[in-house]
Amino acid sequence: MFSGILAFVSALIASAVVAPLCARVAVRLNVVDAPDDERKLHKVPIPLTGGPTLFISSVLAVILTLIWYPDLLKSTAHDANFLVGLFVSGGGDRFTWCD
Repeated sequence: MFSGILAFVSALIASAVVAPLCARVAVRLNVVDAPDDERKLHKVPIPLTGGPTLFISSVLAVILTLIWYPDLLKSTAHDANFLVGLFVSGGGDRFTWCD
């Protein structure tokens, strides 16, 4: 239970720290949504950093949680054969959607 709380809090803090940094980088690299007169409601360029911020904060939260609770990986280590088989077989629905 505490591992879930740690993951949530660390993701929250990481996203609060990473979001402004990603926004500055996006403005510097001109990765912004520029306003136009027809469709955009905003008046200033908006940085397009939602995806990178979410990815970086999620990875940081998982890494921090696994450092603090390394026993969480034990359950997935036993399921490695199942996951490899699922990946190789295509998840069981490999031929159901093909015509």
